[in-house]
Amino acid sequence: MLEREREEAIIQHLQRRRFARVHDLVAVTAASEATIRRDLQRMDTNGLLKRVRGGAECRQVAPAAVPHSEAGRSAAQRRWTADSAPLRTRITINDHQKRRIAAAAARLCRDGNTLFIDGGSTTYYLAEFLEARELTIVTNSLAIANQTNYTLGCQTIIAGGIIDPQSELVFDPVGRDFFSDYSADILFMGVAGITEHGITNTHGRVVQTARQMIAHAARIVVLADSSKFRAGGHILLCGLETVDTIVTDAGVSQTDRERAAAAGVELIVV
Repeated sequence: MLEREREEAIIQHLQRRRFARVHDLVAVTAASEATIRRDLQRMDTNGLLKRVRGGAECRQVAPAAVPHSEAGRSAAQRRWTADSAPLRTRITINDHQKRRIAAAAARLCRDGNTLFIDGGSTTYYLAEFLEARELTIVTNSLAIANQTNYTLGCQTIIAGGIIDPQSELVFDPVGRDFFSDYSADILFMGVAGITEHGITNTHGRVVQTARQMIAHAARIVVLADSSKFRAGGHILLCGLETVDTIVTDAGVSQTDRERAAAAGVELIVV
């Protein structure tokens, strides 16, 4: 099995049994014990499971189950798209690039800043790099709030409302503008796509909340791996010129670099 296939097999096994020993997962994946131990360590770091003595168990917020009819198919073949998949699946896609992007984005923060952080799969990793800063975090993401709440130096404020179990986002049932009560120095935002038309997403409620954040933030920073360029959603969130900075990886094309420059967008490539 490839690494991603082993991860999926391990997640499915844990969702059925809640706990698995290393030798159980060796049997499930036909991988060596050393390989499984490395997989478990990596998946624990990525928040996909909890590493315990002798094996692993599901975290309290478990990754969504892979549909039985999809078992054995690659991620690219699944009916889920990268943007519509559950958060716990999306954070494993291009995760190394997302971590590098998040680390670079965190360097834009200064002590005393107020940050808006939306609930994207790349912004999810920001919390790892915000420790020992005096920051106020305002977010609509339960997953991000769960991390920053325990981050040294951070005060976390989370929007109220109904939690969507797939995205782990909180939506106000009557559409109140929660973010109008705050003024952010920086908005860190994930996106479904970056096209010639601008920044896109696929979900109306996500777009509504993101526009509220944009209206009350001094600086708009998009975190997007290079796969998001010319990809993604059917809803236009904002024009490219609205964005101040895009943090991405070295896979971004020259055409897209030039398009960002023409729109006056700072491009940070990591």
